[in-house]
Amino acid sequence: MKCGLHKCLQGKPAAVITIYDTHMAHGFSAANDPGFRDTGAVSLLLFEIWKDLQNRGFHRYNIMAGNTPRLAKFFAGFNPLLVPYYSVERPKGIGFRYELYQLVKEYRNQS
Repeated sequence: MKCGLHKCLQGKPAAVITIYDTHMAHGFSAANDPGFRDTGAVSLLLFEIWKDLQNRGFHRYNIMAGNTPRLAKFFAGFNPLLVPYYSVERPKGIGFRYELYQLVKEYRNQS
């Protein structure tokens, strides 16, 4: 895990936690003092983190903020490539119920 920390005006921090795997880096969490959002500290911190990641061989960064309007507006300033992501889940318990149904069905057919 990589954690970047940049101190801006009056020692107020802006922090971004970035985790990465073998394929890409992911923006995990970020924080800053709301009173200093217009200072550019977060933009500078992200720029420095992205330069560092690029030097390490990463060419993709998952911002993970496209579904949050305020954050999406901020990151739109970096001209990102939006890539939709999907997930598929199996409803909990459906496997057990189906297996139980099959057992009952087989039992009835044997009787």
